[in-house]
Amino acid sequence: MYGLSEGAGATSWRSASRSPFEIPRSFLIARFREDQEENELVTNVFVGNLDITVTEQQLREIFAAHGNVETITIVKARDTGEPRGIAFVEMTQATEAQGAISALDGTMLNGRPMNVNEARPKLHRDPMSDSGRIGHRRHRM
Repeated sequence: MYGLSEGAGATSWRSASRSPFEIPRSFLIARFREDQEENELVTNVFVGNLDITVTEQQLREIFAAHGNVETITIVKARDTGEPRGIAFVEMTQATEAQGAISALDGTMLNGRPMNVNEARPKLHRDPMSDSGRIGHRRHRM
C-alpha cells in the first residue's frame, strides 16, 4: 500500500512514489548557477526622466551606438498602462554599458535630459513594516 514493499530489498515509500514532475535538486542547483553566469554577462542600465512619448526603438537606436543591446523594458503604470518615464536597458558587455552611461547621462531626448546610470538591485522590503506609511496601499488586517 502506498508504494511500500516488504522484505530485505525494500525501497522507501518516497522513492517508490516519486512524481514524474519532481525536479532533482542537483538539476535546480546547476540551473541556478547557469542563470547567475548569464546574468553576470548582462549589465542593467537605468534610464530616468524620460518623456512618455519615448519609444523602445528610440532607446535601442541611442544605446546601440555604444554597444550591443540585449533587451529594453519601458516601465508602465500598473493601473493606467501609461509609461512612467523610466526604462531599463540590458547591455551584453559591462565596458560598453559604462561607456553608454558616461556618454548619455544628461543628453536630451524628446526635450528632456535623460538620467542614465547603472541599475541597482531591487531591495527586499517587509510589507508589514511598510504599512505604517501614510497613503500606502497596503493595510494591516
